[in-house]
Amino acid sequence: MEGKNAQTIANNHNNVVDLEVYLVKGTLDRPWRDPPQWNSQFSIEIKSLISNYEPFEDAQTPVSNILLIGQSGSGKSSFVNTINSIFKGKISSKACTGRRVNNQSLTKDFMRYIIRDSAEKKNLKFRICDTVGIDTNQTSLSKWMNDKDLGYMLDGNLPNQYTVIYALNKQNS
Repeated sequence: MEGKNAQTIANNHNNVVDLEVYLVKGTLDRPWRDPPQWNSQFSIEIKSLISNYEPFEDAQTPVSNILLIGQSGSGKSSFVNTINSIFKGKISSKACTGRRVNNQSLTKDFMRYIIRDSAEKKNLKFRICDTVGIDTNQTSLSKWMNDKDLGYMLDGNLPNQYTVIYALNKQNS
């Protein structure tokens, strides 16, 4: 990551409890698992599993943050709306989605969404954090966003609706 290491990404401390990064290359010859049989019973079971999620005790936090990072237009905000709609019991447009202009992200700020289970009348124990999309001409995270903001984001220390300092914007001004 262009001279970056775990310490610089995490602002010289490692409060990140769990971080998974994936890069998918190529295709598989066969499915990597047997897909579940999607029916009403399975839907009820998986919704219950998600609704009853609790953060790990060792994390010592009442809620977990799920950070969505990806290319502009990849569906991060639509994912937020899908999860919110499932637990609301009707179509929801909590996050702004739609057609992009000049390949720019519709999401302009870091947004933290609380998901409420309307049937159980409770907030779920996780928040979905939506970010501005990475443009296709940006080749690394350091070109996408300021290192300190990324560290604070991974720690869960950015306030809702925070305007992230994007590295490309700094270079262009």
